[in-house]
Amino acid sequence: MKPFILATICITYIFIASMVSAQGKTYDDVRLFQAFFRDTPISLTPYGEAIASYDDYDQSSSSFIGIQGGFPLLDKLEIGTKVGMIYLDPDNRGSETDLSDCMISGRYNISEYMTFLPDGTKTSAGAYVTLPVGSEDVGEDNTDYGAFAAIRHPIARNTALTGVVGFDWLETANIRGEKDRDFSLLLGVGAIYSFSDQIHVVGEINHRSEDDYMLLTGGVDYELKIDHHLRTAIGAGLDDGAPDFTLTVSYLIGF
Repeated sequence: MKPFILATICITYIFIASMVSAQGKTYDDVRLFQAFFRDTPISLTPYGEAIASYDDYDQSSSSFIGIQGGFPLLDKLEIGTKVGMIYLDPDNRGSETDLSDCMISGRYNISEYMTFLPDGTKTSAGAYVTLPVGSEDVGEDNTDYGAFAAIRHPIARNTALTGVVGFDWLETANIRGEKDRDFSLLLGVGAIYSFSDQIHVVGEINHRSEDDYMLLTGGVDYELKIDHHLRTAIGAGLDDGAPDFTLTVSYLIGF
């Protein structure tokens, strides 16, 4: 039922985007929190973000401290990466701290090919892979890969809608510890609201089909000065596979 609800939201979004003409900006300098790498903007310059996050589950909690960012390879192509340290604290055994897998992604601006969409709409498509450099002790050491398509559309002078559809092939371990691969569908929608030139509110809801994951987040992107963004978001899980509570704090710099 929950995937059906989110699919309905996505269809409604597409309908609105197709019916409403562009009246504002897509706020390409404001990055999403959940779909950071599955988004439409292609940066003209390199950027990096120091990030710290905390996830609380029923029987465990985890924290992540690391870096993520991207750089333009061509006018319409951006390469991104993310890596860091994970602290895992299960209730039924001792805590572990170790390296995460390294994610490498790429996305390409396909807006010029999507001529059937309203003026002002921006679209990108891309793919990613995780390099298994992390530790099994913190749930890493997996080679995952996937592809996605993302969209942004301005619906008002100070509001833009966002959306993403992703296809993931995830490496998982069964009860015998043997590696297997599962397919997961990602559906996500969001909105960016501009209070001022410096302050933007970012809302997102994302669903993954494989692990019964649905997460709602709300965050604030505050531009302290040009290309320097202080960002924070909180989230609540809406399904069993998502954390009950999430907190993210980060600092993004454009170079």
